[in-house]
Amino acid sequence: MVNNFNLIAAVCSNNGIGYKGNLPWNLRKELQYFNRMTKDVKNPEKKNAVIMGRKTWDSLPHNWKPLPGRYNFVLTTQSLNLDGAVVCSDLNDLIKKINSPDYSNLIETAWVIGGSKVYESVLKYGLCHRFYLTRIKKEFECDCFFNYDFTKDFKEVSDDRVPKGVQKENEIEYVFHVYEKVNESKDSSN
Repeated sequence: MVNNFNLIAAVCSNNGIGYKGNLPWNLRKELQYFNRMTKDVKNPEKKNAVIMGRKTWDSLPHNWKPLPGRYNFVLTTQSLNLDGAVVCSDLNDLIKKINSPDYSNLIETAWVIGGSKVYESVLKYGLCHRFYLTRIKKEFECDCFFNYDFTKDFKEVSDDRVPKGVQKENEIEYVFHVYEKVNESKDSSN
């Protein structure tokens, strides 16, 4: 049963995550990291799920719809039929569908990939287990931002799959971070 999700996002120094329906930066290795993290499974009989809002779905290049090798779930209040994606009206509908007999035994990890409203909803309702955040050390012009303060509920942890230290590509530096939700029951005993 899938009740907790991993989030994955890249933000620039002004917390921007998008501009005019696209990524504001061109970081091929960072995109390869995103693909690897959201696709890799331990059990070859399973696939991961990617969860996104409709605007994120719309921003995907046509030849990448649906994102290959993953189950695609799209959250939208619009009544849409999206080829290759499971449309969900809200988080409750998503949880119901992702845990239905059609998917529950086929999904290894559920990854939330954007946009800002979906990230905020999943964090606000406590559904995030881990947050894989790329911090880009440069400001870009953006019209979509990640402004939710998640730090009080998460601690930074390591993950052997995640490169360490400063990465550099196209003269742009960035760092991969992994945050895990703090266990409330452990905190209450301190």
